[in-house]
Amino acid sequence: MSYPSPLQIETKSTAKPFSFFIGETQVQDLRRKVLEQINEYQRQNVMFLTSEQKEKLEDIACNTLEFNRKTKRRCNNDRLDLCVTADDLFAVAKLRANVYKTMPGYKEEFGTFPFLMLDPNDKRAAIVMTRKDNQIVGTMRTVYDSPAEGLPSEDKKISFGYQREIFKQIAENGRLAIDTKVQGKGLDFFLLNAQIRQIGKETDLKAFVFVVRSDRENDQTKTRDYTDHTKLYLPFGGVQVDNYIEGYGSLNQRSAVMSWRLDATPSRLFTRKAGAFERENNEEIYKKAA
Repeated sequence: MSYPSPLQIETKSTAKPFSFFIGETQVQDLRRKVLEQINEYQRQNVMFLTSEQKEKLEDIACNTLEFNRKTKRRCNNDRLDLCVTADDLFAVAKLRANVYKTMPGYKEEFGTFPFLMLDPNDKRAAIVMTRKDNQIVGTMRTVYDSPAEGLPSEDKKISFGYQREIFKQIAENGRLAIDTKVQGKGLDFFLLNAQIRQIGKETDLKAFVFVVRSDRENDQTKTRDYTDHTKLYLPFGGVQVDNYIEGYGSLNQRSAVMSWRLDATPSRLFTRKAGAFERENNEEIYKKAA
């Protein structure tokens, strides 16, 4: 089975070289900046990457930036951007690591690179970010479906077969990270999701899928151990819980598998919170919801 690819994700045999899109000079400059960031990463963390690790990190970084530079882009908000530079990508990876390192059960997510959270799925992900005072303070990604590799959560024995059958063209949202020092973090949460939604609609996606933690009652204390994150997404409009699972990877917690239809009219709450960004992009659907 082959899945329609909204971003025309080509196979190695049919893919155009990156220089076709931005020019050979820009490609060399991009790789130079990626290598500079890798060297700085080693210096800051007093560590030495093997040639194999360095090659892997360079491959992930360069292909991630290539993918994002080929993604359609429409954003008129100074706080929002798509990750298209080496400096921004490594800043995003560090922000992810700083946020997730405090969460139990996420150690395995760091993979080969301590203090950085980059993985091969980033090579087919649109990565968005918010800025404040020229610093990246929020980020999330959406990973486009692939017939060969599937979606990231499917490595954790979750199936999105039902969602593929219903929506055909899907992507998985994840890696949400917002700096703990940012005041009014709720705004960044809505802005990131608004930009991801915009990119999804521009690339002909029909729905997003994602997995979030859900309420879990402690058997002994009868108290809630975890926040129910479904409550953050259900008010968006077009979001539903498809099913619940009792474990997610190495995380021993109840989680919810959710989907977000992109043809649904967004809620008034979503429109109000993220409307400044969306209205700048002149989406008629938001005028109806306002």
